[in-house]
Parts: sequence; C-alpha cells; structure tokens
Amino acid sequence: MKTSIESSSFFNPVAFTVLIVLLAISIGLHLLGYIGVPVLVVLIIISLLIAGSIQIADQWEKGCCFTFG
Repeated sequence: MKTSIESSSFFNPVAFTVLIVLLAISIGLHLLGYIGVPVLVVLIIISLLIAGSIQIADQWEKGCCFTFG
C-alpha cells in the first residue's frame, strides 16, 4: 500500500487523451468552416481547462471516496 513517487507524475494519460480528442474536434470544426477563429480560441481554452481538471485518484483515495462518499 505504498504510494511510489513514480506513480505521482505530472503526466495523466486520460487527461492527455481527452485533450487530444477535444482539440481534434475543435480544429476539425474550424477547418470545416462551422466555427471562426474567436470561437476556436475559446474552445481551445475550454479544452485545456477540462483536460486539466481530470485527476486519477490513488488506490487508497478511491477506497476513502467509496467509504465516505
């Protein structure tokens, strides 16, 4: 039940995948002509905020969430 330093890195693969998908959708909509540049900038900022808010809990945190949540 030790939390290793290696597991608490700054790279979150789930958040990175969500960021790539949201950016691809935003850029695709812009290239197809559905949205303009100002809306694209807003969508990129929103994509960064959404991806940055995703966190993966450690195993012991999940147990606490299920017990007390």
